[in-house]
Amino acid sequence: MKKRPIFLLVLVALSSSVYAQVGIHTTTPKSSLDVSGKTDTLGNLLSTDITGLQAPRLTRSQLTDKGDTLYGADQTGAMIYITDISGGDVLAQRVNITAVGYYYFDGNVWQKISMGNNVAATNWSLAGNTGTTAGTNFIGTADATDFVTKANGIEALRVIWDAANNATHLAVGTTTAATVSSPTSGSTAEKKLAKLTVGNGDASINSITVGLGGGQVATNTVVGNSALNSNTTGSFNTVVGGNALLANTTGARNTVLGHQAMLNNTTGGFNTAIGRISLQNNTTGLRNIAIGEAALTDNTTGSGNIGIGITSGQTSGSFTGGNNIFIGKGSNTTMKVTSGTLNITIGDNAGTNIGAGSNNISFGTDSMVGVLDGSNQIQMGNFNVTSARVQVAWTITSDKRWKENITRIPYGLDFVKELKPVAYHRINDKENPNKEMGFVAQEVEELIQKFGWKDQGFLTKDTNGYLAIRYNDFIPLLVRAVQEQDAKIESQNTKIAELEALVKSLAAKIK
Repeated sequence: MKKRPIFLLVLVALSSSVYAQVGIHTTTPKSSLDVSGKTDTLGNLLSTDITGLQAPRLTRSQLTDKGDTLYGADQTGAMIYITDISGGDVLAQRVNITAVGYYYFDGNVWQKISMGNNVAATNWSLAGNTGTTAGTNFIGTADATDFVTKANGIEALRVIWDAANNATHLAVGTTTAATVSSPTSGSTAEKKLAKLTVGNGDASINSITVGLGGGQVATNTVVGNSALNSNTTGSFNTVVGGNALLANTTGARNTVLGHQAMLNNTTGGFNTAIGRISLQNNTTGLRNIAIGEAALTDNTTGSGNIGIGITSGQTSGSFTGGNNIFIGKGSNTTMKVTSGTLNITIGDNAGTNIGAGSNNISFGTDSMVGVLDGSNQIQMGNFNVTSARVQVAWTITSDKRWKENITRIPYGLDFVKELKPVAYHRINDKENPNKEMGFVAQEVEELIQKFGWKDQGFLTKDTNGYLAIRYNDFIPLLVRAVQEQDAKIESQNTKIAELEALVKSLAAKIK
């Protein structure tokens, strides 16, 4: 009976402290529940006392057996210690239970309680980790969920899980990379970076596009705002420059460097364009080489052309000719070229007047072929040239097999007798005190008209109206004149001989 009053006393004591602080091994609890280690009468902690607080311990398998409805909002804050993870699952509330350790319930799922700064087997530390194993230890998600990092609360980096393609993508500043499949090589662990986006555009950094654009294939290398923007199946293109190869769709194997270089190309391939707006208007031309700002800029469909130098090969209109070579600033810029082929121009502003002509060669600054749209012409130098020298004599081809319509020269001595040889100074060579010898072309022209000689070729007139004489043609003309004169001399000698014989005969009779 004595035990009953004591029990009631304890019960009253406990009930009176329900709304007070509770202390274990302490008479002055500092919180709702204050657990202290056991001490001696002097307040010293006993060395034999096993001090500590143990949460409920269970395995993941045991927690799985409890189901997903036992713990709810009322159990928010509950704490447990998982001793084993060999069984059970990581579904629903247990999605985060992937390691042995302490967990608390947040009202929805069990959350891992961090155990320190350098425990590589459990949590990542802000100060770095040691003892990690690549592939085993990682930062990311273990389920089909995107992994996101933020700065100032704004998404900065996202690793996207693409379930449709069983692949991952990387997006910087946006999630648009989710529409692009990540290419792989070898095993799935060898995934490559498929798309990088910062701001607008595909893989763009401060308006500079780096990588692939919409619809482009992985074999293209592109750097530049809107570069290769319209490409569909064109492959193996290397493009550097804003709007370079902008309109290209299927053109392949082009190498382009420069702002708006090959801007309008659509299907042309195997071209090389280096320089701003070089080959800008090329559409379908193939295998052209343009080096220099605006080089071959007016070429549209021509193929096999080479332009080296600023504005080399540029014309006043569209250019469709092929297999031409233009070397020098502004070579071939004056006259409109439409379909000329196999022309070679070397020198600043060389090659004007070619037009639709073919197989012309023009050397020297401002050199121009004599006949607009003419073919098979060679021009060396311009009107300012004062001297031309070669180490040996010129050799002129003369084989009969190269000739046809062979006729005798109709004129000779009579024509030569009316030629007016002159000596003169060239206006463009005022420093030279020596005179040249020759003919005035206009006087020769008048003489030709007088004789009615229509099919001669030693006097020509260029597009600008300037006359030129082919002096070596006068050699056979002079030979003909000498022959005619020799015939006259022989005839006269015969007559003289006859007269001399007659005189001798008469003299003999007189005697």
